[in-house]
Amino acid sequence: MRTLQYWSVPIALFYNPNHMNKARSINCVTMGGHLAADPEMRTTETADVSTEFALATERKSGTKEICDYHRIVVNKRKLAVDIDKFLQKGDCVLVEGELVNTSFEDRERVRHFRTEIVAHSVKSLELERACESK
Repeated sequence: MRTLQYWSVPIALFYNPNHMNKARSINCVTMGGHLAADPEMRTTETADVSTEFALATERKSGTKEICDYHRIVVNKRKLAVDIDKFLQKGDCVLVEGELVNTSFEDRERVRHFRTEIVAHSVKSLELERACESK
């Protein structure tokens, strides 16, 4: 087994012993950026809590800087509540999670597709800096 280190995130690469020529897949996302808007917390009929926010990241294309927006979904109850309580638009965060593709039909029966990052961990770099300065 090999382990790669990327931003302190261990990613284990291994092979299925029954199928030596087929590697298992990895769905792992690590992103750093700023909240593009305040987080929105939702509660379902079954009392499940979810928080969503847009993460803005920048990249260069030639001489231009392009801003991309990524939809982040947090389904872990305590993390979702903490994000809604402590984070706001403009805060810098580090998100670790996985990509999930979903689809739905609107009222006009048009099918829409969406790619989301389901976060397992969200680290506020703003709160970390505030703690270090004390």
